[in-house]
Formats: sequence, C-alpha cells, structure tokens
Amino acid sequence: VCSSDLAISLAKGSLEINPRDANVTADVASYYSMIGDRSQANAFLQKALQLSAEKDPGIFFQAAMIYNKFGNTDEALKWLARALAAGYSPQTILDAPALDNLRTNPEFRRLLKADRSNQN
Repeated sequence: VCSSDLAISLAKGSLEINPRDANVTADVASYYSMIGDRSQANAFLQKALQLSAEKDPGIFFQAAMIYNKFGNTDEALKWLARALAAGYSPQTILDAPALDNLRTNPEFRRLLKADRSNQN
C-alpha cells in the first residue's frame, strides 16, 4: 500500500466519524491529487470548500495546490489570491516547492509583491 493510499484510507475513516470536517475533506482532495486522480481530488475539494463556507485560507491554499498540480494555472492563481486575501502566509506560499512552476508567472509575482507591500 502506498503512503497516499494509506493517507486516503485513514482520512476517510476520520470522515466517517465527522463527515463535516472541511480540513480533513480538503486533505483527502490533496491526497487524491498526489496520486493523479483529478476526478476524486476535485470532488473532495468542492465538498471541502462547501463545508468551510469558502472562508478557510488553508483550504484556499490547498485548492491552489490541487489546481496547480493538474496544470490549471488560472484557477491556482485565483485561489492563491483568495488565500492571501483571507490572511494566508505569503511566506508559506513562497516556500512551497510544488509552486516552483509559478515563480516566473507575472500574476504570481504580482500577487506576492502586492501582499508584501500591504504588510509594510
């Protein structure tokens, strides 16, 4: 059993106890993205966003990571902007190796530059 499969199994077990846990639901979405299952990743991501009433910056960041993983740069940038606007750490975004492919993207650079100037 690969570690992603085990993580999915454990997280789904947790969801059996509390099916309204938006963070665990988002984690399941992330795990499915790690194994390349776009359909399941998207289904769990949409459920996580619904459960969180679209207010959780950590889930916004996970959404950005999932969309980026599947090559949807526009959606990834949209969710990064929402994460930053909701108070997510710009340093965490900058430190995320999974976002290395966005480093030269002008919109990515603008988002993080604008966020840094708002903090000063």
